[in-house]
Amino acid sequence: IEHGLADLRERFPALVLDLVLANAVVDLGRGGADLALRLMRPADPELVGRKVGDMAFGLYAAVGRARSGSGEPVASTNVVRASGPLANSAEARWLSGRAWARPVLQSDSLGALRAGIAAGVGWGVLPRPIGDADERLVLVAPLPESATRPVWLVAHRDALARAAVRAAMDHLMAVVRRMVRDRGR
Repeated sequence: IEHGLADLRERFPALVLDLVLANAVVDLGRGGADLALRLMRPADPELVGRKVGDMAFGLYAAVGRARSGSGEPVASTNVVRASGPLANSAEARWLSGRAWARPVLQSDSLGALRAGIAAGVGWGVLPRPIGDADERLVLVAPLPESATRPVWLVAHRDALARAAVRAAMDHLMAVVRRMVRDRGR
């Protein structure tokens, strides 16, 4: 997403961006944020959601720790895995269900998981747009379609009354759609 923020700032120089990275669902109705990316369809009728696309996940290792496309290992392998709210996701359950996976690090932060994989601590699962963009990582194997998650850009109905929010939503739709399409499948 960060690559598309410069373009947005050039188009709207008065816009102040506050990028909050959290696993918790932010309450858009109480002004927690104007826009949110979510990996689930919004259930609240006061929220307007646009499906951006479907995000695929992959099994990654540090460059030099595995060959690209080599597939799942047969022997016990150190892994970094999700904890907290991320541990209940389809992709985290996929990794936990592998007989060869020996957890050595866990975190509730995708950034920490990516750093652990890149440092060679262990193999791990990441969204394809994140893992494919990191030159320190190699895609060992894509996860099955069952681990693919929908990506939604969501706003509260009241926030969409503001032109800046609508413009930001349109811009982010294009950026995230391109990101998911180019690296997410």
